[in-house]
Amino acid sequence: MVEKLLPDAISGSALNMEAKFSQLALDIKALCKIIPRQIKAENAVSVIRHTVEELIAKCKEIYPSALEKAHEEVDRVLGGRSPTYEDMKNLKFLTQCIIESLRLYPHPPVLIRRAQVADVLPGNYKVNAGRDIMISVYNIHHSSEDQCGDQI
Repeated sequence: MVEKLLPDAISGSALNMEAKFSQLALDIKALCKIIPRQIKAENAVSVIRHTVEELIAKCKEIYPSALEKAHEEVDRVLGGRSPTYEDMKNLKFLTQCIIESLRLYPHPPVLIRRAQVADVLPGNYKVNAGRDIMISVYNIHHSSEDQCGDQI
């Protein structure tokens, strides 16, 4: 799969990363059908592809010039070479995009905690000691209310 991107990387030509990623995801999905030990990876690829497609669509909807800005930053900082760890401090906008994607699609999306003592949570929810509490990080990050119930 890397060999499919290599000619573009060597030539330094502009890429449609959305199309390239979609094709790579399709290639991986096809491999999953051929290689039995990779069948479980097919679901992961589908989730990753769906997430990336949704992020790209939301990015275009909310901030149409964001992809262009990220491309320009990468081109300016890397100048066609492969990134290094040191480059991260100069890829500020791209880092912000990654952090935002992690906020929108947190891992794990749900946390489970066991109450050590009896307590009352916001919203007057009573929790007894020993009870499991499910915290939907995904819902918290997509809610239009803050943790106290006030509109944001």
